[in-house]
Amino acid sequence: MAKNRRVVRYRAPININVGIVVFGIIFLYVAVYVIRYYSQERVTFYEVVNGTVADDSSHSYTAIALRNEKVSFADESGYINFYAREGTRVAKTTTLFSLDKSGKINELLAKMSDEDKKLSDANISTIKKQLSGFVSNYDEMNYDNVYSFKSSLQGTIIELLNNNAIENIYKSLGDAGAGQFTINKAENTGIVEYYVDNYEDLKPEELKKSDFDKNNRHVAVINTGELVEKGSPIYKTVTQEQWKLAVLLTDEDAKKYKEDTAMKIRFKKDNTKVSTNFEIIKGADGKKYGIFTFQKYMIKYASDRFIDIEIVEDSISGLKIPKKALVNKDFYVIPIEYKTSGGVGKNKQDGFIVRKYEKTEAKDVFLPIEIHNEDDKYCYVDMKDLNAGDEIIMDANNKSTSSGVYIIRDTQSLTGVYNINNGYTQFVFVNKLTESGDYYIVESHNKYGVVVYDHIILNADLVKENQVIFQ
Repeated sequence: MAKNRRVVRYRAPININVGIVVFGIIFLYVAVYVIRYYSQERVTFYEVVNGTVADDSSHSYTAIALRNEKVSFADESGYINFYAREGTRVAKTTTLFSLDKSGKINELLAKMSDEDKKLSDANISTIKKQLSGFVSNYDEMNYDNVYSFKSSLQGTIIELLNNNAIENIYKSLGDAGAGQFTINKAENTGIVEYYVDNYEDLKPEELKKSDFDKNNRHVAVINTGELVEKGSPIYKTVTQEQWKLAVLLTDEDAKKYKEDTAMKIRFKKDNTKVSTNFEIIKGADGKKYGIFTFQKYMIKYASDRFIDIEIVEDSISGLKIPKKALVNKDFYVIPIEYKTSGGVGKNKQDGFIVRKYEKTEAKDVFLPIEIHNEDDKYCYVDMKDLNAGDEIIMDANNKSTSSGVYIIRDTQSLTGVYNINNGYTQFVFVNKLTESGDYYIVESHNKYGVVVYDHIILNADLVKENQVIFQ
């Protein structure tokens, strides 16, 4: 008889592979480190460079030109013919225009002007005298006078040619042309313009905001050969070299420029830059207007009523520092007259005389202490170098004040950056001049501040002072 046998499953012992476990732990550690490395912001440094910033706010304006302008009117009706080029200087003796009642003489004049363009000996003599006068008075410091003289000379030549043509007409017409054809001299000395608008008599104190709307300007241009009616405006002369530009100011601009008495502006038309007097006035509507006064360049812009300009502000140069690199730190303030020096020769150091008490005896000791900044009143020293209540003694050689003891108590915050040139973070003061976007421009010649090519911490909130940094 067969015996019953129970079959029992054999359970193999668990064998732990130590190598796999160690590898897993290492892998997990590396994975956590990599995740933390890429998920956290890392400390980075920035190399200080030079930078220049100009004010980014808008300083462009459309200005109204205000001049001393005299408008002349026609004494009778007729077809007009001008003999001086627009924009040139004329005198009261200058033959400026003619009026032809019938229009036939005007046609004859145009024909003669085309056929006979020769200058007489007398004409050439006149031009030589004008050239000689300019050469004898030429000044290299006023080179822009060359362009004014060129314009004047061209006007003289045109005037001489026209006068020759007029003489020929008189000779050919004799008494027949009397009463039908009149020759007229300029009424005023100045720059002649053959257009009029409704701004000739506008004064700075009469300005209104609506004056800057170009749609409110009504321009009438008078051309050679046109029929003009008696009493109508035919030309104007700008009689003074001094002229003005007026701009409408916002309240913000008026506040910004209220202390300014001089400005540098740029004419956008030709990029000419000029320094000029400046004032702010109140117009007829109560608004504030900026008035620029010029002593030259009038002839250059005599044909323009609305002129686009830009106020040129000096750019600010210094060192370019990212805003997120800045950090604030508190310092003790000590009156600057308490600063003194100790040591000899190259070992001489700035510091302060501090009163130390040993039991009941007071002893004054010079301590070389690093100064992080100073201004007209105070020195700024690290709070770790002194304690509140310490007594600072004035150097016996300093007689600037009657009080000889200053007790440390007041603090003030300074703005600076962490310099890492020596391998660890050191607070260095910076003096902000202006800002642009994500950067400040700071003073570059402060003996306590940063210098170009210094390495500073870019993200200052991630580190502390005196922390070791590996670059």
